[in-house]
Amino acid sequence: MRDEAISSSSETFPEARRLLQAEACPEERRDRRPRNDIEFIEAQTRSVEARAALRWLKARIVRDGLSLNDVAILARDLEPYRPFLEETAAEFGIPLNVVGGQPLAENPAVAALLSLLSLPASDWPRRPLLDAWRSPYFDWIGQAITPAHAAQLDEISRQGRVTGGLEQWREAFDLWEKRQKTGDELEEDESPLSPGEGQGEGVREKFESFVDAITPPSTATVRQYVAFIETLIGDDPFSSPFLRFQNEGNEGGGMNVVVCARANPSTAGRDVEALRAFKDVLRGLVLAESALNTGA
Repeated sequence: MRDEAISSSSETFPEARRLLQAEACPEERRDRRPRNDIEFIEAQTRSVEARAALRWLKARIVRDGLSLNDVAILARDLEPYRPFLEETAAEFGIPLNVVGGQPLAENPAVAALLSLLSLPASDWPRRPLLDAWRSPYFDWIGQAITPAHAAQLDEISRQGRVTGGLEQWREAFDLWEKRQKTGDELEEDESPLSPGEGQGEGVREKFESFVDAITPPSTATVRQYVAFIETLIGDDPFSSPFLRFQNEGNEGGGMNVVVCARANPSTAGRDVEALRAFKDVLRGLVLAESALNTGA
């Protein structure tokens, strides 16, 4: 009768039974203690410190089975560490979400986009233009531009001593085509194009197509200019559609910036959020123009 009562009580109060067993087995009780270990690491630079912190976090994720939401890096002032954390997180393949964000123009995707959009106003400078052709954030499928074409344009611009300006670019194409026809020898600091890269006229056509694609309308309202930029950026097919404005004549000229940003898993979250914030700024300009026109 007594054994039956004890058995019934254990089944009714399983937690009480577990606690009694823990008291009877000290080694089991020790295993249940929460870990409050603190490790001190001495680092010579912020770069080394950021790498050590992320290496420790990755060990907790891989070895201890913690999720990304269970770990964090805290600092009195995180801003000085930001570039080192971003670089190392990308290297380790760890998605990084910085609380408080960063200046929008410092995001690589937005910075590349702003540099591209500034090309017409800054008179087509050589280095930023070549960077745009090689940027991983831009898909130039509409202009059929490949890395080989970017390399060829680089060589043509070197031979033509281009610093900027459409006139210089076009003179460089003329000079290169003339040299190809006359067989002029290259100077010491010039290198010949690789086999298969001799179609300078094709690159010239792609260059002119590129210029046409990113040159904004000569006269436009804020709404029309925003629509032009929205078309260049393109939509994100993996989330809710971005708001688009009508911009006749620019269909198909997009660079799929959001899609390109998603191609790198370690930075996709950061870059897509920055592009969304950039689009929010654009829409704010449209709303402001609309409010001003209504008030007038």
